[in-house]
Amino acid sequence: MVKDSLKIASVCMRSQADVRENVDKALNLTKTAAQSGANWVLLPEMFTYMGPYSGLYDTAEYENGPLNTRLGSVAEELGVTLFAGSVGERPDDQASSSEKLVNQEKGYRRVYNTLYAFADDGRQFAKYRKTHLFELAAFESGSTYSEADGFLAGNRFVHCEYQGWNIGFAICYDLRFPNLFSQINKDKPLDLIVVPAAFTEATGKRHWQLLLQARAVENQCYILAANQTGEHRPGKRSFGHSMIIDPWGNVLDNTEEKEGFAIADISKGHLSQFRKTLPARENRRLDLYD
Repeated sequence: MVKDSLKIASVCMRSQADVRENVDKALNLTKTAAQSGANWVLLPEMFTYMGPYSGLYDTAEYENGPLNTRLGSVAEELGVTLFAGSVGERPDDQASSSEKLVNQEKGYRRVYNTLYAFADDGRQFAKYRKTHLFELAAFESGSTYSEADGFLAGNRFVHCEYQGWNIGFAICYDLRFPNLFSQINKDKPLDLIVVPAAFTEATGKRHWQLLLQARAVENQCYILAANQTGEHRPGKRSFGHSMIIDPWGNVLDNTEEKEGFAIADISKGHLSQFRKTLPARENRRLDLYD
Protein backbone atom coordinates (compact mmCIF):
# COMPACT_ATOMS: atom_id res chain seq x y z
CA MET A 1 0.00 0.00 0.00
CA VAL A 2 1.43 3.39 -1.04
CA LYS A 3 1.45 5.95 1.77
CA ASP A 4 1.86 9.59 0.69
CA SER A 5 2.28 10.82 4.25
CA LEU A 6 3.62 9.20 7.40
CA LYS A 7 4.38 9.88 11.03
CA ILE A 8 7.82 8.50 11.83
CA ALA A 9 9.68 8.12 15.13
CA SER A 10 13.31 7.59 16.13
CA VAL A 11 14.10 6.11 19.53
CA CYS A 12 16.87 7.29 21.84
CA MET A 13 17.92 4.88 24.59
CA ARG A 14 20.83 3.72 26.73
CA SER A 15 21.55 0.05 26.23
CA GLN A 16 23.94 -1.86 28.47
CA ALA A 17 24.98 -5.51 28.76
CA ASP A 18 21.61 -7.01 29.81
CA VAL A 19 19.94 -8.15 26.57
CA ARG A 20 16.53 -8.87 28.08
CA GLU A 21 16.36 -5.47 29.78
CA ASN A 22 17.50 -3.70 26.62
CA VAL A 23 14.97 -5.42 24.36
CA ASP A 24 12.11 -4.80 26.80
CA LYS A 25 13.02 -1.11 26.99
CA ALA A 26 13.27 -0.79 23.20
CA LEU A 27 9.91 -2.43 22.62
CA ASN A 28 8.24 -0.37 25.35
CA LEU A 29 9.49 2.79 23.62
CA THR A 30 8.26 1.40 20.29
CA LYS A 31 4.82 0.81 21.82
CA THR A 32 4.70 4.35 23.22
CA ALA A 33 5.71 5.80 19.85
CA ALA A 34 2.96 3.76 18.16
CA GLN A 35 0.44 5.03 20.70
CA SER A 36 1.57 8.56 19.76
CA GLY A 37 0.61 7.86 16.17
CA ALA A 38 3.91 6.71 14.65
CA ASN A 39 3.55 4.55 11.54
CA TRP A 40 7.28 3.79 11.29
CA VAL A 41 9.68 3.43 14.24
CA LEU A 42 13.49 3.19 14.24
CA LEU A 43 15.58 1.78 17.10
CA PRO A 44 19.29 2.61 17.68
CA GLU A 45 22.36 0.61 16.68
CA MET A 46 23.04 -2.48 18.82
CA PHE A 47 20.00 -1.77 20.95
CA THR A 48 20.16 -5.34 22.24
CA TYR A 49 23.67 -5.25 23.70
CA MET A 50 26.24 -2.58 24.51
CA GLY A 51 28.65 -4.65 26.60
CA PRO A 52 32.23 -5.82 25.98
CA TYR A 53 33.05 -7.33 22.61
CA SER A 54 33.92 -10.58 24.35
CA GLY A 55 30.18 -11.07 24.89
CA LEU A 56 29.02 -10.19 21.39
CA TYR A 57 28.83 -13.68 19.94
CA ASP A 58 27.04 -15.20 22.93
CA THR A 59 24.40 -12.45 22.88
CA ALA A 60 23.95 -12.49 19.09
CA GLU A 61 21.53 -14.68 17.14
CA TYR A 62 21.17 -16.14 13.68
CA GLU A 63 18.79 -14.36 11.33
CA ASN A 64 15.96 -16.83 11.98
CA GLY A 65 16.39 -16.71 15.76
CA PRO A 66 13.79 -15.97 18.45
CA LEU A 67 14.61 -12.24 18.62
CA ASN A 68 13.54 -11.62 15.02
CA THR A 69 10.42 -13.68 15.59
CA ARG A 70 9.56 -11.45 18.53
CA LEU A 71 10.35 -8.23 16.64
CA GLY A 72 8.11 -9.25 13.74
CA SER A 73 5.32 -10.17 16.14
CA VAL A 74 5.54 -6.80 17.91
CA ALA A 75 5.46 -4.92 14.59
CA GLU A 76 2.32 -6.83 13.60
CA GLU A 77 0.68 -6.43 17.00
CA LEU A 78 1.26 -2.66 17.05
CA GLY A 79 0.54 -2.22 13.33
CA VAL A 80 3.82 -0.35 12.79
CA THR A 81 6.78 -0.73 10.48
CA LEU A 82 9.76 -1.46 12.73
CA PHE A 83 13.29 -0.67 11.63
CA ALA A 84 14.93 -2.72 14.36
CA GLY A 85 18.05 -0.60 14.80
CA SER A 86 20.84 -3.10 14.55
CA VAL A 87 21.71 -6.29 16.39
CA GLY A 88 24.52 -8.82 16.47
CA GLU A 89 24.00 -11.39 13.72
CA ARG A 90 25.91 -14.66 13.97
CA PRO A 91 27.46 -15.61 10.62
CA ASP A 92 26.56 -18.86 8.95
CA ASP A 93 29.48 -20.99 10.14
CA GLN A 94 29.35 -23.21 7.07
CA ALA A 95 29.64 -20.22 4.74
CA SER A 96 32.79 -18.74 6.30
CA SER A 97 36.13 -20.08 7.39
CA SER A 98 36.90 -20.31 11.09
CA GLU A 99 39.82 -17.93 10.55
CA LYS A 100 37.40 -15.24 9.35
CA LEU A 101 35.01 -15.72 12.25
CA VAL A 102 37.54 -15.78 15.08
CA ASN A 103 39.42 -12.75 16.35
CA GLN A 104 42.77 -14.51 16.78
CA GLU A 105 44.33 -11.80 18.92
CA LYS A 106 41.40 -11.38 21.30
CA GLY A 107 40.34 -15.02 21.24
CA TYR A 108 36.62 -14.63 20.57
CA ARG A 109 34.21 -14.85 17.65
CA ARG A 110 32.94 -11.85 15.73
CA VAL A 111 29.46 -11.06 14.39
CA TYR A 112 27.80 -8.85 11.79
CA ASN A 113 26.18 -5.57 12.86
CA THR A 114 22.82 -6.01 11.13
CA LEU A 115 19.68 -3.95 10.62
CA TYR A 116 16.42 -5.84 10.04
CA ALA A 117 13.20 -4.15 8.95
CA PHE A 118 9.74 -5.58 9.66
CA ALA A 119 6.50 -4.58 7.94
CA ASP A 120 3.30 -3.88 9.84
CA ASP A 121 2.15 -7.42 9.03
CA GLY A 122 5.22 -8.86 10.78
CA ARG A 123 7.20 -9.97 7.73
CA GLN A 124 10.87 -9.06 7.34
CA PHE A 125 11.30 -6.95 4.20
CA ALA A 126 14.89 -5.68 4.40
CA LYS A 127 18.29 -6.51 5.86
CA TYR A 128 21.51 -4.48 5.89
CA ARG A 129 24.89 -5.36 7.39
CA LYS A 130 27.05 -2.40 8.43
CA THR A 131 29.78 -1.97 5.81
CA HIS A 132 32.14 0.58 7.39
CA LEU A 133 33.68 -0.38 10.75
CA PHE A 134 34.52 2.48 13.11
CA GLU A 135 38.04 3.24 14.28
CA LEU A 136 39.11 6.04 16.59
CA ALA A 137 42.49 6.70 18.16
CA ALA A 138 42.66 8.05 21.72
CA PHE A 139 40.58 11.21 21.85
CA GLU A 140 39.21 13.44 24.63
CA SER A 141 38.03 10.50 26.72
CA GLY A 142 41.31 8.66 26.27
CA SER A 143 39.40 5.75 24.75
CA THR A 144 40.22 3.97 21.51
CA TYR A 145 37.76 2.08 19.35
CA SER A 146 38.15 -0.56 16.68
CA GLU A 147 34.90 -2.21 15.70
CA ALA A 148 36.85 -4.79 13.70
CA ASP A 149 37.78 -6.32 17.08
CA GLY A 150 34.19 -7.47 17.50
CA PHE A 151 32.47 -7.17 14.14
CA LEU A 152 32.66 -8.42 10.57
CA ALA A 153 31.95 -5.92 7.78
CA GLY A 154 29.08 -6.36 5.38
CA ASN A 155 29.84 -6.10 1.68
CA ARG A 156 26.64 -4.80 0.09
CA PHE A 157 24.82 -1.47 0.12
CA VAL A 158 21.04 -1.77 0.46
CA HIS A 159 18.00 0.25 -0.51
CA CYS A 160 14.44 -0.88 -1.13
CA GLU A 161 10.99 0.26 -2.18
CA TYR A 162 8.43 0.05 0.61
CA GLN A 163 4.92 1.54 0.77
CA GLY A 164 5.85 3.82 -2.12
CA TRP A 165 9.03 5.17 -0.48
CA ASN A 166 12.56 4.50 -1.70
CA ILE A 167 14.50 3.84 1.51
CA GLY A 168 18.27 3.74 1.92
CA PHE A 169 20.03 2.10 4.86
CA ALA A 170 23.15 3.12 6.77
CA ILE A 171 24.50 2.41 10.24
CA CYS A 172 26.43 4.99 12.31
CA TYR A 173 29.97 5.30 10.87
CA ASP A 174 28.55 4.79 7.36
CA LEU A 175 27.44 8.44 7.57
CA ARG A 176 31.02 9.58 6.92
CA PHE A 177 31.14 7.94 3.47
CA PRO A 178 29.03 9.88 0.95
CA ASN A 179 29.88 7.44 -1.83
CA LEU A 180 27.62 4.90 -0.13
CA PHE A 181 24.67 7.25 -0.55
CA SER A 182 25.56 8.31 -4.09
CA GLN A 183 25.60 4.63 -5.05
CA ILE A 184 22.16 3.82 -3.68
CA ASN A 185 20.81 7.17 -4.94
CA LYS A 186 22.19 6.68 -8.45
CA ASP A 187 19.28 5.24 -10.40
CA LYS A 188 16.29 6.45 -8.38
CA PRO A 189 16.15 9.24 -5.79
CA LEU A 190 16.06 8.22 -2.16
CA ASP A 191 13.04 9.46 -0.21
CA LEU A 192 14.29 8.48 3.25
CA ILE A 193 17.58 7.36 4.76
CA VAL A 194 17.33 5.25 7.92
CA VAL A 195 20.33 5.59 10.28
CA PRO A 196 20.55 3.66 13.56
CA ALA A 197 23.67 4.63 15.49
CA ALA A 198 25.73 4.51 18.65
CA PHE A 199 27.64 7.68 17.80
CA THR A 200 30.17 8.44 20.51
CA GLU A 201 29.77 11.45 22.75
CA ALA A 202 33.16 12.86 21.72
CA THR A 203 32.55 12.74 17.98
CA GLY A 204 28.79 13.17 18.20
CA LYS A 205 28.85 16.67 19.63
CA ARG A 206 30.97 17.77 16.67
CA HIS A 207 29.75 15.72 13.73
CA TRP A 208 26.47 13.84 14.33
CA GLN A 209 23.95 16.53 13.36
CA LEU A 210 26.33 18.03 10.79
CA LEU A 211 26.65 14.72 8.93
CA LEU A 212 22.94 13.95 9.12
CA GLN A 213 22.04 17.36 7.70
CA ALA A 214 24.66 17.00 4.95
CA ARG A 215 23.26 13.64 3.87
CA ALA A 216 19.70 15.05 3.87
CA VAL A 217 20.61 18.11 1.80
CA GLU A 218 22.86 16.41 -0.75
CA ASN A 219 20.38 13.56 -1.33
CA GLN A 220 17.28 15.79 -1.04
CA CYS A 221 15.54 13.32 1.25
CA TYR A 222 14.33 12.84 4.80
CA ILE A 223 16.61 11.38 7.47
CA LEU A 224 15.36 9.14 10.28
CA ALA A 225 18.23 8.77 12.78
CA ALA A 226 18.21 6.95 16.13
CA ASN A 227 21.18 7.15 18.48
CA GLN A 228 22.24 5.54 21.73
CA THR A 229 22.74 7.90 24.67
CA GLY A 230 24.66 8.10 27.95
CA GLU A 231 27.20 5.77 29.54
CA HIS A 232 27.01 2.11 28.60
CA ARG A 233 30.05 1.12 30.65
CA PRO A 234 33.11 3.02 31.92
CA GLY A 235 34.76 4.82 29.01
CA LYS A 236 31.92 4.10 26.57
CA ARG A 237 29.44 6.94 26.11
CA SER A 238 27.05 7.81 23.28
CA PHE A 239 25.81 11.24 22.25
CA GLY A 240 22.05 10.77 22.01
CA HIS A 241 20.09 13.32 19.95
CA SER A 242 17.91 10.98 17.92
CA MET A 243 16.34 13.18 15.27
CA ILE A 244 14.34 13.56 12.09
CA ILE A 245 15.56 15.91 9.34
CA ASP A 246 13.85 17.17 6.20
CA PRO A 247 15.42 17.64 2.73
CA TRP A 248 16.26 21.30 3.45
CA GLY A 249 18.28 20.18 6.48
CA ASN A 250 15.69 21.37 9.01
CA VAL A 251 15.56 19.34 12.24
CA LEU A 252 11.90 18.38 12.67
CA ASP A 253 12.36 16.83 16.11
CA ASN A 254 15.27 15.96 18.41
CA THR A 255 15.36 13.99 21.67
CA GLU A 256 18.53 15.80 22.79
CA GLU A 257 20.34 13.53 25.27
CA LYS A 258 17.18 12.10 26.86
CA GLU A 259 15.79 8.61 26.43
CA GLY A 260 12.54 8.67 24.50
CA PHE A 261 11.75 9.29 20.85
CA ALA A 262 11.61 12.03 18.24
CA ILE A 263 8.48 12.08 16.10
CA ALA A 264 7.46 14.04 13.01
CA ASP A 265 5.22 14.01 9.94
CA ILE A 266 6.73 13.52 6.50
CA SER A 267 5.07 13.56 3.08
CA LYS A 268 5.80 12.77 -0.55
CA GLY A 269 4.17 16.09 -1.48
CA HIS A 270 6.68 18.13 0.53
CA LEU A 271 9.50 15.99 -0.85
CA SER A 272 8.39 16.66 -4.41
CA GLN A 273 8.12 20.40 -3.76
CA PHE A 274 11.64 20.54 -2.30
CA ARG A 275 13.03 18.88 -5.42
CA LYS A 276 11.12 21.17 -7.79
CA THR A 277 12.39 24.24 -5.94
CA LEU A 278 16.00 23.09 -6.18
CA PRO A 279 16.33 20.49 -9.00
CA ALA A 280 19.84 19.38 -8.05
CA ARG A 281 19.30 15.83 -9.25
CA GLU A 282 18.52 17.04 -12.77
CA ASN A 283 21.59 19.31 -12.66
CA ARG A 284 24.06 16.47 -12.06
CA ARG A 285 26.93 16.16 -14.58
CA LEU A 286 26.83 12.40 -14.97
CA ASP A 287 29.05 12.69 -18.03
CA LEU A 288 31.87 13.86 -15.74
CA TYR A 289 31.40 11.51 -12.79
CA ASP A 290 33.22 8.22 -12.48
